Amino acid sequence: MESRFDYFHTAPELFKALYALQNAVNHASLPQELQELVKMRASQLNGCALCIALHLADREMTLGDYKGSEALLRELIARQARLYGSRDARTAYSMVALGRDLGYLERHDEAIQLLQQAVDGLQASLGADDRRTLQAKNALAGVRFQQDQYAEAAVEWAEVFQSLSRKQGDHNDLANSIRINWAMALQYAGQLPQAEAVYRASLDSARGYVAEDSPRVQGIRYHLAD
Repeated sequence: MESRFDYFHTAPELFKALYALQNAVNHASLPQELQELVKMRASQLNGCALCIALHLADREMTLGDYKGSEALLRELIARQARLYGSRDARTAYSMVALGRDLGYLERHDEAIQLLQQAVDGLQASLGADDRRTLQAKNALAGVRFQQDQYAEAAVEWAEVFQSLSRKQGDHNDLANSIRINWAMALQYAGQLPQAEAVYRASLDSARGYVAEDSPRVQGIRYHLAD
């Protein structure tokens, strides 16, 4: 079975518009739970059982019911594995959501193992620079950071940032957020000169798209002064 097309590469301008819309919705007054209900209803209208299950799990996570979302995600992954196989990108991508869920439950060893499996599967089927692979690596780095594996997290975030900057440049908040995480991991790993260099690069980039008194610039300056 051929994997579905990567719509970032097929229609990058549409992807950026969708991302901007979701970002605006995230900062609007709509409660997160209501947003997830809307997504579930859209999935119902589209007749997509897998999307319904995934958004239902997202809703449980939004409500803080991580054990409930874990059960839903495991059921979803089992169904996808039966339909598409355990190595399919759709199955691996659902593993990313479950890995995040396990991280919230502080079951870090399980989360790291599952997320590494997801990264390997997505990278094999979609490529290292596919957005889903990068999301999996980002999630893996986050759990490694929680587990005090700072050097390993720094490596993961560096790879995610470099891929994002190749695809869409680094003068945007998505790429710069990853770069700040990379710098923070370097800092906690005791690699202070490298951390300062990455923080300063983040500061220069942020000044190119937000004001000097913005929370983004002030936050980076805080890290540099720490």
